[in-house]
Formats: sequence, structure tokens, C-alpha cells
Amino acid sequence: ALSWSATNPPAPANGDGNPLITRCVASGDWSGNKALYSSPSQTLSNTVNTMFSVSCGRDFTDTRNSKVYPTVIIGDQCWMAKNMNVGAMTGGANNSQGTSCSTIQKYCYNDDEANCTSDGGLYQWNQTMCGSTSAGAQGICPTGWHIPTDAEQYVLENYLTDAGQTCSAERSAGSGDCAT
Repeated sequence: ALSWSATNPPAPANGDGNPLITRCVASGDWSGNKALYSSPSQTLSNTVNTMFSVSCGRDFTDTRNSKVYPTVIIGDQCWMAKNMNVGAMTGGANNSQGTSCSTIQKYCYNDDEANCTSDGGLYQWNQTMCGSTSAGAQGICPTGWHIPTDAEQYVLENYLTDAGQTCSAERSAGSGDCAT
């Protein structure tokens, strides 16, 4: 059960503070399963706008490391169907990862890169958000994607509930988000 916002970061249901897995949600209007983005990219000292397209339901390639992520429409949102796996592995889940998006650090279960390959990296909240405190920040997500806001997570949870199950928008970490 997770409750998250930029000022109330998610915590595992048991509250033990272990690193979290991260999935990204795409920005934009998903009518027609396709969204166009205009995003700033740095070239030397000039800022230019780069147009690119994401087609939800197809694989997306992260240009930072060429990793491929399947995408899926859930409700009216486009989600990565696989956990993020970006950055350099750092040993030991108790080490601080920092907040830099230019040098992302991740943990891999049992300090084994194969676990990041199969299950995604584990990131501390400040690293996930790249130090941002704004809801919906890009964080460690590729351009055009962002860390889900609490409202987006709520929509996802309600879409995925079993028949007769409801989720409360007034949830908090450790309390259980959905009731039967």
C-alpha cells in the first residue's frame, strides 16, 4: 500500500524504509494511443525544442541506455509495463544514492545486476525524484515520462481493483489503499 506525493514520498507497506521499484507514466493526451511532446534539450549553450512521439502499447527505448520498456494503456493512462532499470549499480541498500539525474544510482537485489535486469532497479525516493519536490516530476524517467502523481496512482489502483473492491483517495502509507 503506497501513498505518494512529492512531499509525502512512498514507503513500503511495512514502513521499513527499503528502496522502491519505480515505473513511469507518460505525459500527454492519450486519445488515439499516441502523444506528441515538445521537450527542452540542451545543446551547447542553447535550449531547443525537440518533438518526439510515443505510441502506447508498443515498446519504448530509453535513449540513455538503450533499454526497452513495453508500454500499456491502463484506463486513460500510458504506463511502462516494466520497472525502471537505469543508472549505475551501487552496493548495499543502506548507502545513500544522492539526487543527481546525471549520475543515477540504483541498488540491485542481493547486489546482483541480474536482479536489476529481470526486476528493475531499486531507488531511494530522493534519487527517484532527482531531488525534486514537485508532484509529477520527471525524476529518473526518460524524457516524456514522469514519476506518477498520487492522483495518477489512484486512477491506476481503481482500474486494477477486483469487482466490488474500492480504493480511497484518502489513503496513507501502511493503512491499506483498497477495501473489499
